[in-house]
Amino acid sequence: MTRYIFTPILAICLVFQGFSQGKIIPVSASQSDFLKTYKLALAASVSDFRTTQTEMDTKLFATYSEFTLYRPMSGANKGAFIFPQQLPTEYNTVTAANYTEYNWASMPHVAFQYKKNAKVAIFRSAMQHNGASINWEASYFKSMFDSYLLPDMYYLTNEDSVLANGFKSDTKLLIIPSFTMVGTDNYALIDGLLQKSPSLQQKIKEFFASRCCKLRQR
Repeated sequence: MTRYIFTPILAICLVFQGFSQGKIIPVSASQSDFLKTYKLALAASVSDFRTTQTEMDTKLFATYSEFTLYRPMSGANKGAFIFPQQLPTEYNTVTAANYTEYNWASMPHVAFQYKKNAKVAIFRSAMQHNGASINWEASYFKSMFDSYLLPDMYYLTNEDSVLANGFKSDTKLLIIPSFTMVGTDNYALIDGLLQKSPSLQQKIKEFFASRCCKLRQR
């Protein structure tokens, strides 16, 4: 009889312990894939509330409670990401150590979060010079976000879109990449763009003014 009483209790304990497991993800020299480490941190920190996923740490984050990634401010794991579940398969190259019960109260931590609703606008003019946008640097910024950050952090815009619709309401940063030089003239294509779209400068001024900034005149 004793055997039948304790067997299910043991099974319940093992399952409960499984629920509590997570990962400690270092950002020290022991980390084998820094790029995916930070991509994982950005992607995971978007969520405000955890779901009922059974593999998540229910001690750090109770069901439907607030959710974040923790970073210890001291100790052997200083700066690491405390990830309260198992790694998604697409991040299996990230170096991480298992934990079964994380003692968050043993040291100070900071919360790490990123919100996708704060967008970056990259200006890429529809005007072309030698078969390419006069904002030659725009493709480099696009590649940077696609390769090193997250592709849904930004959007591309141009003078036609800005004049017709303005900037998206959730835009927090506007990047105006470098313009192509014509010979030794830095301003020929900038001036040409403003001649083509004379209201563009005012639209950009209004964007900066709405974000409590001032546009420096040249």
